[in-house]
Formats: sequence, C-alpha cells, structure tokens
Amino acid sequence: MVLNRLQQALQHTYDIDIPHRVEDFLFHDRELAAHMAGQGAVAPVPEQLFMVQDGRDINVSLYIERQVSQRLRHDDPLEHLHGGNLHDFLLALEGVSHFLYLAWNAGHEKVFTLLEMELQAEVDKFVTALFLCRDQGEPHSVEALLRQLFGPLRLRKGLNAHQRQRYATAHRYGARYCEALATRLEHRVPAVPALHTELRRFYRMGQAQKLAHIAGY
Repeated sequence: MVLNRLQQALQHTYDIDIPHRVEDFLFHDRELAAHMAGQGAVAPVPEQLFMVQDGRDINVSLYIERQVSQRLRHDDPLEHLHGGNLHDFLLALEGVSHFLYLAWNAGHEKVFTLLEMELQAEVDKFVTALFLCRDQGEPHSVEALLRQLFGPLRLRKGLNAHQRQRYATAHRYGARYCEALATRLEHRVPAVPALHTELRRFYRMGQAQKLAHIAGY
C-alpha cells in the first residue's frame, strides 16, 4: 500500500485530511488509460490522473503503470529511498499529489487550475524526498536533491504549446520556491517547524497567490 502511505505522508506535511484513499481510485490497465486519454492524446505515460466533472460531482481515477507499482512494492522508498527507486518514487508521488490536491480543493469547494496542481506537485516531490531521506538517516544534500529534481526540463513528445508552457512554468516556479525553502534548512532541526508552517500556508493558496509568493523570493 505504498501510495496510501505516500498520501498519509503528504497529509501529515500539510496538516490536511480527506475521507478518500488514493489506492481506491487506482488502475493499471494501459489500454484503458489510452482509451480514456482519447484520440489525439500523447503517447501513454506511466502516470496520469483522469478527471471528469458531472455537474457538482467529479469522477476521478489514477493510472500508474503496473511495473512501477510492482517495483515500488519490492523496493519500498518509504523504507529506503535511494538512486535506484527515486524515479519510481517521484512518479508515484506526483500521481498521489495530484489526487490529494484535487480531493482537498473539491472538498473545500475551491476552484483550482492545472498549473496550480503541477506546481504543487513539484513542491511535494522535493519536500517529501527530503523529509524521507532525513527520517531514514541517510540525508541527501539539499543541493544534490535540487539538481536531481530541477535540472534541465525534458518534455515528452506530443504536448501542445499550452501544455508545454504549463509544465515549464510549474518547473521554473517550483525550482525557485524549493531553492528558497532550502535556505530554511541550513540549521537543520530548528528550521523544520517553521518550514512546516510555511508549507501549510502555501498549500492553501490559490494560483495567483502562489505565483506572487514565489516571485517575492
């Protein structure tokens, strides 16, 4: 139940709770994912959140490639996060982040954008990986983690101009914000409570607030 535990980790970081568990919405059927993406969609990707609004209701499902889930079960990043499982960990966490952000905003009847969701996922990946490494007693240097997550952006083929701009903007703002967060960790443990306060405040902001907040650093 790695994905449910990732959800619990994010909920603890942001001091939130939702009555749904991500693995209840999970599927692994690649052909079904391609069908749901529809004609003209980009090639199947190993992780994708599907959302369909029906009046006031939102139907949600999360696709994660079966091989990714299998590798995570056999090499659990919540037990030991390392270079060999980091990619699968980040992929799964992105899906969980998207699911949780959707569920939390919907539960509070808040409107959000896809850019907002992608930006939050960038932040979630950095802070969750950082906290995990520290809890496991094998801390990565903050600088090394920033380089791994926010190196040159490689976008998959088939994205339209709007999608490319959205991912690039989320990546750029995510890098700037996480670099600012890193300065709060220079003194290690004393900085962690203040960091949690900052993260919880940021999570509850809308897109305009998030971008303006980051621009202020």
